[in-house]
Amino acid sequence: GEEYHSTVKEWELYQLLGDSYFYRKPRDYYTAIGYYKKSLELRPGQKRLLYNIAIGYHAIKEYAKAMEYYDKRIALGVDSAEASLYRNAGSCALSLANGGGSADEEFDLGDEEVTGATEEADTTAVNPDVDYHEKAIGYYKEYLKYNPDDLKVLNLVANTYLYQMQDCANGVAAFEQVLAHDPNSCAALKAIGFAYFSGEICAKNYTKALKYLRRAYDCLKNGAGVCSDVEVSLWIAQCYHLRAASPKADKKQANSDFANAFKWYGRVLKCDPGNKEAVKGQNDTRFEFNEPGK
Repeated sequence: GEEYHSTVKEWELYQLLGDSYFYRKPRDYYTAIGYYKKSLELRPGQKRLLYNIAIGYHAIKEYAKAMEYYDKRIALGVDSAEASLYRNAGSCALSLANGGGSADEEFDLGDEEVTGATEEADTTAVNPDVDYHEKAIGYYKEYLKYNPDDLKVLNLVANTYLYQMQDCANGVAAFEQVLAHDPNSCAALKAIGFAYFSGEICAKNYTKALKYLRRAYDCLKNGAGVCSDVEVSLWIAQCYHLRAASPKADKKQANSDFANAFKWYGRVLKCDPGNKEAVKGQNDTRFEFNEPGK
């Protein structure tokens, strides 16, 4: 009889087998990855397969392996249509930095079922010598070259700098970038204001803190309402109070600041009548200032 000879090459066969598991429902990334790797052994440099392996590892929360394959795919070149490679790699790096917690909800497979998927991330491959926060920032900055107006990623960069890396200068600069794109970002204004108020990240500067916190208050006033975030009013009151109590404050400025502190503690109490810090603050400032003309 006539012999049948397949024209499908071996690397193509493994590719097709991988696809059959990658795109089916429920998805079986583990098996798909195995076949894709066999195809790549025979024909390296297949961009789609490298990307699919990265996505597969990302979906099953093996973030270090996902990052490895995002890097392999990135090394073959990226254009504006493929910039999400950087965002996804940044998400993996940030997840590793955060001990396996999800970093970027933008990576979403919807309601797809995944065969063998686990709730817990695999953090066994975390390299203690790698600064994953720095790596995440690097990926996100590359992504932003193609998508400079992506507020979600701008906020991720700002939050990473300010809160995870405790980097005042870069954190404030990154939040200023957020504000350049969205002047009405109450969260960005609050973040910068608190950084200067608390002194935990930036050097304490009550004047700078008030500049941003007052803007955050106005932002709330024009949006969700000032009572939706009472902390902002409380921090404003405390900024005035602490600046007034400073040995460096002159008498006139201190009098004005004590008066403002008392007023702002009152605003807190309008929203939250039982707020103990505001009650104490009003009691402490009540007799520290003179009304104009008295």
